[in-house]
Amino acid sequence: MSNQSTTSGGSTHCLSRHKFTFWLYRLAGKIYARAYLDFRSQPVKLGLQGPHLILCNSQTLQDALLVRLAFDYPVYCVQTHAQRRNPIALAADALTAPIWQKPGKSTWTAAAVQNIKQVIDEGGSVCLFPCSDPAYGYVPQPISKQTVPLIRALNVPVILYALHGGAGALPRWGDGRRKGPFIGRLERTLMPEEYADMSDAELFTLINRTLSVNDKALDLTYHSNHRAERLERVLY
Repeated sequence: MSNQSTTSGGSTHCLSRHKFTFWLYRLAGKIYARAYLDFRSQPVKLGLQGPHLILCNSQTLQDALLVRLAFDYPVYCVQTHAQRRNPIALAADALTAPIWQKPGKSTWTAAAVQNIKQVIDEGGSVCLFPCSDPAYGYVPQPISKQTVPLIRALNVPVILYALHGGAGALPRWGDGRRKGPFIGRLERTLMPEEYADMSDAELFTLINRTLSVNDKALDLTYHSNHRAERLERVLY
């Protein structure tokens, strides 16, 4: 069952200690995302009550910042410290209580999993980036093998949300935004009763296929006033 954004009016719980900071984040973040990044996202209003898990592909170092803005309720993101190089992202982290995870993400640490479960138990919703950190070649990376067991353990609705165009708009070897399409959209919603009937291999394949966005194959055009940017990163 494929669900695009439908019923409005539903929301998920914001941990009370973060209500004000999330409000402040959304106020400033929307201005930044639209004015500087020109990021566009389909409004996601699912009408889901209670906690759920969001899975998103990795494209840029600002993915967590953008995914939080796509939903009309607080989202607690699992992030690596590699995503903290941008000062805007640092400010966002100070407001939104991310769940920290060591770089590499082939597996999540026990501490990260414990924090994920705690947020879910308290009624909050969590966003995971189950693919490896974006590489310079922007070849889509497979999701972590740990994803399916974690979904089974949490037993909450799963939202598959994908970013498109981030590799061209915010390349890792660049210093700024390049003009061109950069969007995010809800791809699919999986309810617990739906994925309960799937084998682990079927669920893994479905998630991996949905979140494998290859920007090179989209044949999109991006423009920048910089003729050469951070070439040492490409050579490295």
